[in-house]
Amino acid sequence: MAKVRKLNIYVDMDGVLANFAEQEDAVERFEKEKGFFQKLRPFEKNVNAVRFLNQLKNVNIFILSASPNRKAD
Repeated sequence: MAKVRKLNIYVDMDGVLANFAEQEDAVERFEKEKGFFQKLRPFEKNVNAVRFLNQLKNVNIFILSASPNRKAD
């Protein structure tokens, strides 16, 4: 029996899963505000789509995001 290869899907967080752009001074604020990203409004349809994909056996989901802040890990 042939091994089924998993599909890797990479999803950005800012602007795809969470509405970063609607926050005033977001780039400056996330450097100082503890829990800033936890407070962002999610894009529910996109989050639900990722949840659906995550249930599929042949799919790996990864959040791939970059930060303009050197302190972010």
